[in-house]
Amino acid sequence: VEPNIKVLISYIGSFSDAAKAKELAMAQIDQGADVVFAVAGGAGLGVLDGAAEKNVYSIGVDGDQYEILKDDEPKMAEAIATSMQKNCDNTVYNCVSAALEGTLAYGTYEKLGLADGVVGAADNENFRAIFTEEQIAKIKEIESKVSSGEISVFTAIGADNDSIQALKDSVQ
Repeated sequence: VEPNIKVLISYIGSFSDAAKAKELAMAQIDQGADVVFAVAGGAGLGVLDGAAEKNVYSIGVDGDQYEILKDDEPKMAEAIATSMQKNCDNTVYNCVSAALEGTLAYGTYEKLGLADGVVGAADNENFRAIFTEEQIAKIKEIESKVSSGEISVFTAIGADNDSIQALKDSVQ
């Protein structure tokens, strides 16, 4: 979408240290980050809090964090443009179904994504208030192209360290 986007990368070193996550998010915002996105479990709440405090959009993770936080933390929730959801219920259902059918391939892994309904961006009232209809249509178009395989998304599953580092280097 924007080839000149640069990505700041920080490591919290913990899935529970929300204070450190907030500190790192605020440091990234001070360096010019327009949006912050943490894949950090509970520590990510610090990132969402820091973004709200600095009036910068954030992206939640794992579940629809806007819906989860809107009643108890409305200021934090309003800063969440979307969340990258892991629809674990679909994954578990698919695994249990395959096990019951006797088709579960034990000892292997499977790469699943948008087309399989196990991940996706949250589409809620806040998402619709932040983005224009044109922007939402573009997001949905990109999701469709990823689902169909027209757009290929890099995955670290099975990738070597050099490939992962090359991707990081390409956006920093």
